[in-house]
Amino acid sequence: MSSEETAQNRAGRKRLGSILRIVFSIAILAFILSRVGLSEVLARLADVNPWLYGLGALVYLSSVLIRAARWRVMLRPMDIDVGLFELARLYLLGFFWDTFLPSGFGGDVVKAIELSRRSSQTEQAVTSVVAERLVGLLGTSLIALVVVLIPPMLVPLWVLAVIGGVSLAILVGGALLRADLLDWLADHLPFLRRVTGHKTVRKFDAALKAYDMRTIAAGVLTSLPFTGALVLVNYLLGLSLGMDIPIAYYLVFVPVVSIVNLLPLSFNGIGVREYMYNLLFGTIVGVGAGQPVALAILFNILRIGVGLLGGVISLIRGTRDLVEQASP
Repeated sequence: MSSEETAQNRAGRKRLGSILRIVFSIAILAFILSRVGLSEVLARLADVNPWLYGLGALVYLSSVLIRAARWRVMLRPMDIDVGLFELARLYLLGFFWDTFLPSGFGGDVVKAIELSRRSSQTEQAVTSVVAERLVGLLGTSLIALVVVLIPPMLVPLWVLAVIGGVSLAILVGGALLRADLLDWLADHLPFLRRVTGHKTVRKFDAALKAYDMRTIAAGVLTSLPFTGALVLVNYLLGLSLGMDIPIAYYLVFVPVVSIVNLLPLSFNGIGVREYMYNLLFGTIVGVGAGQPVALAILFNILRIGVGLLGGVISLIRGTRDLVEQASP
């Protein structure tokens, strides 16, 4: 099989995976709405307090700056200096690709490409994107693991298993990457030496080893304000729907749902979030019918809106760059 055929097969599998995730999202949404009642959810959405929803949107936008700050922390060991707002713009561009283009060419890839263009350090740019994502996931999963273990345990055991598995996988994977894994593979699996000795692979390995424990800890710690902002966003959206429950429930459930959404089952977490919110806020807490699903829908609308904003900002930036290049 030629390399062209292999690439075509890989692209075909990605398209099939995207289609299956979209179908799954539609199916689980249809199932949830059939149980809760579409009219009930629509009635809840019609009564949303626009001021509280707008405030939640502002907090969500501020969380993008927190993510950008975490990315900046992970860029320092790479000697790549990019401004906070420029990184936030790249994050918004990534949201756009993740939200509107389910092609497998995800937002992280776009961020890495754009950053490598600005820094001319491809391996370091890609490594920083991966590292920022991993420390963010580790921080959120550790927060989720702590809060779900606080008595009384409010989540099912399978959810606890998912969170624990994600945390363990990131910790073990990070430890292996920081170890001399390439040398070990070259010594014990000689047929891999062409790969382990490749210049690009070695550059990625060197970039990963540039991170010391202080940088990793700083990256993980930024997950605290980010998760706090995410909790506050959901709390404000809940208030906009009239959900009068303590914020403590959000402190437990929001990090949990964020981790469960990592499972590659649905398109952008749509459907999974509705199911989890209905399970946690509806079944466990006893929130009124339709409100948990409406909360999930409001959050997804917010994410889509931010993705659209990222596309608009990038279009304006691209147009400005073209004008500057065309001017004498």
